[in-house]
Amino acid sequence: MNSNPESIEEIKNMAISGVSKTISKIVDATYQKAIQDTIVVELTTANNALASRVLELENFIYSNGLVPPKEAITPTVSNLEGGVVGQDPHANGIPHNAMTTQAVCAEQGRELDPKEVEMLFGGFSMTDEQEFAIDLSGRGDDLSIEAFAGSGKTTLLNAIARLVMKGKRVLYIAYNKAIQIEASKKFPSNTKCKTSHALAFRDVMGGLGFDSQRVTNYINGSSIKDKLTIPTTEALTDTSLCNYALDIVGNFCSSSDKTITRKHRRSPILEGLKNKDLLDDIQTKGIELAKVIWSKISDKESDFPICHNHYFKIWTLSNPNLNFYDTILIDEAQDSDDALITTMQNQQRPQLIWVGDKYQAIYGWRGAVNAFDKIRVDNHCTISQSFRFGSSVADLASKLLSKAYNKTITINGFDKIETKLGEIEHPDAVISRTNATLVSRAIEYINANPHKKIGIIGGSKSLIAMLKGTSKLMKGVKTNVSELAIFNTWDDVVEYSNTSEGQSLKTLVNLTKEHNVDELAKTLSGANIVDRIEDADIVFTTAHKSKGKEWNSVQLADDFRSINKTTKKEEVNLLYVAMTRGMRQLDFTQCKALQEAA
Repeated sequence: MNSNPESIEEIKNMAISGVSKTISKIVDATYQKAIQDTIVVELTTANNALASRVLELENFIYSNGLVPPKEAITPTVSNLEGGVVGQDPHANGIPHNAMTTQAVCAEQGRELDPKEVEMLFGGFSMTDEQEFAIDLSGRGDDLSIEAFAGSGKTTLLNAIARLVMKGKRVLYIAYNKAIQIEASKKFPSNTKCKTSHALAFRDVMGGLGFDSQRVTNYINGSSIKDKLTIPTTEALTDTSLCNYALDIVGNFCSSSDKTITRKHRRSPILEGLKNKDLLDDIQTKGIELAKVIWSKISDKESDFPICHNHYFKIWTLSNPNLNFYDTILIDEAQDSDDALITTMQNQQRPQLIWVGDKYQAIYGWRGAVNAFDKIRVDNHCTISQSFRFGSSVADLASKLLSKAYNKTITINGFDKIETKLGEIEHPDAVISRTNATLVSRAIEYINANPHKKIGIIGGSKSLIAMLKGTSKLMKGVKTNVSELAIFNTWDDVVEYSNTSEGQSLKTLVNLTKEHNVDELAKTLSGANIVDRIEDADIVFTTAHKSKGKEWNSVQLADDFRSINKTTKKEEVNLLYVAMTRGMRQLDFTQCKALQEAA
């Protein structure tokens, strides 16, 4: 095939003609109605496949440098045309001189349809903040959008793709598969909805020649120790040292580094180990073992198992080329790790639009770095209007963040929703900080309501494993459960739980004083725990696993850490995430941390 720009243009013209052009108009104008029509869905799928082929052909041109990259733009006041970085132009009388959404649509040869806008935003007109964000998106400059809890981040990105990205090649990077599937139903046909791992999988298992049969959802020390020569350590079993080495590999995979070093040595497995000589010995041997493991993972001829973060790292190290896209939309940007941030910012051509909530950054322990502190953008704006909860929760969240971050932070509640604060007898969800508290609350509920259907976000297997590991340690046998692997005796756990660093184990220790741990594991194993959370009478979850979810009524447990000058910001963010899950009712009568902030 002749691969010159003229032939590509001819193919593109063919692709957008006939039925492709007709269906594109149908989907763009009436997608909510059309998406329910099976025939239209099938035709739209065929149209997307045709568009995908065009993108693949165009990739040849862009990857070979036949189209010039976008020019680097240094953020200056003149770039903003009267706007101010980090500020809503409609606030405080700041003039709005950006190219408006209407102007962008006119430039594309069409009019902005108010009905289309209302359909995109759930029957409401755009807020000033939403309109400004869309206006900035239409300029082509890199942009960060900070959007508070419940502000409709994905809805905004869909509107950007539909209103000001007409005719452009857009890539939407979703945080997880569930969000990606949902976005694929809503976004226009010019937008590819992918997770970053899906992009990596395609290239690593395709172009780089790795065997997809090696990929597994999970590996641990016990599953790989027989494939390795394990150095001996005094404090850890072979399995636990392998688990520690895997943590080091995981830290490396989240970084932008090219090799494993001591900077990747952190791990919850080492929490509670005070002996400096032992700690240094474990870290040294763990790093050596991690390097061996990574050499096997990154060898495409090896049969060593590969997890998702492993092939993602292999992809980022290959300098992937995404320059055939005009715009890349990165959702939940605050949870991006250095590996993704660097890969995106190395792209020369696409406009990058980062959207997220910096105060929902809660995954620092696994390598996420709060992208808003690192990304380089030309423009920035904020969406402070939440559509999930009313002013009572919004005001409370504003007080919490303002106190913790020592600055005025304002979240606006939705005037169409009244969220009540106070005690709830039958909450839809109970959110705790730790797994131990989750177990305690779940067991208490199961004993009182044996026939009720229980939902546990993330399932019960890891919780049962924690209880069984506790039982082993109490009987004098070391366990490989990550929270307890570093301890030689149960007395060591009890002692550590009385320190400020070991508070997360306090509830587990108290559980063992009040209950037989083996019976707890048996009770949890025999409980009526449903697979579909939607079928549950009540849901139990940690704050980490509650992120991205919402319920009508939420009760907060009592294990969140008090907010003061020494509190880690991630603990603040964790409480903020938990308290903003409830739409109609929020019960924090047991949560001392939030009571103090109020």
